[in-house]
Amino acid sequence: MRSSRVGRPTGRRHASRNGIWIALSVAAFVALSVVSAAGASNKPIVAPNAGQRFTPVFTPIGLSNKPATLVVQLSGDPITVADANAASPLSQGQKDSIRSQLRSQQAPLAQQIQALGGHVLASYQAAYNGFKVQIAASQAAQLAALPGVTGVYTLPTYKLDNIHGVPLVGGPQVWDPVNGNFHGEGIKIADIDTGIDYTHADFGGSGKPADYLAARASDTQPASPWWFGPGAPKVKGGTDLVGDAYDASGTTLAQTTPVPDPNPLDCNSHGTHTAGTMAGFGVLNGHTYTGPYNATTVSSNTW
Repeated sequence: MRSSRVGRPTGRRHASRNGIWIALSVAAFVALSVVSAAGASNKPIVAPNAGQRFTPVFTPIGLSNKPATLVVQLSGDPITVADANAASPLSQGQKDSIRSQLRSQQAPLAQQIQALGGHVLASYQAAYNGFKVQIAASQAAQLAALPGVTGVYTLPTYKLDNIHGVPLVGGPQVWDPVNGNFHGEGIKIADIDTGIDYTHADFGGSGKPADYLAARASDTQPASPWWFGPGAPKVKGGTDLVGDAYDASGTTLAQTTPVPDPNPLDCNSHGTHTAGTMAGFGVLNGHTYTGPYNATTVSSNTW
């Protein structure tokens, strides 16, 4: 774990798997980006004239020939389900046997998927029994019709975004001079997470990728006092409690042995994201936001 301290209310993206303790001053809970909702139209919906060309907002997956990434679920319990249903915990040998059996059942299906023009990107036996497949979306029905297939699902993707987090925690109401007028001045908080990108503009850093990469190249050495430490605008201190290579689920001593260092630079992103929600200045047009913080701050800016 890493740690860092953040000070007064004057305030990136990457993070390590390590835990990091970070103290931040709670200056403001500012969103990094904002999506404003357009007002509903009062115009009636009119059907297009005959022969008029139009593009549908959504194309059902079965009608598109574009490549799609799908999850194909197969019949038969994966290892974790078999283990949960067993009268007593399965031995490693029993788990290996189930894995081998599932792989044998999956092999002919993988060939049939390839015959349909698909590519098997991954196969699963532990928590799930099935495949991740890239194939033309129009082939979804053919995948579902293969023997042993019990379901075909689209694979959604997600990205970190503070725009919903700040209103969710009630930041604008707390900032509102009528109902609260609290901005966290003089308060320090500690954050145990994957670290913090103190070069990020959200914490008063430059926001330049080159500065992050330079800090990353020496992230076992003391951090730059411009962005980290008592004189920094936001991140007032901290430490890396385990090192970048630490992985609690690893299988080698190099992965599971903590190697602390004094620099809590994030190389994963989770710690930076949560620290931004807790105490980030906000980033507006690529630069550190300097206020004001009130009930309309999030909604009245394009972050």
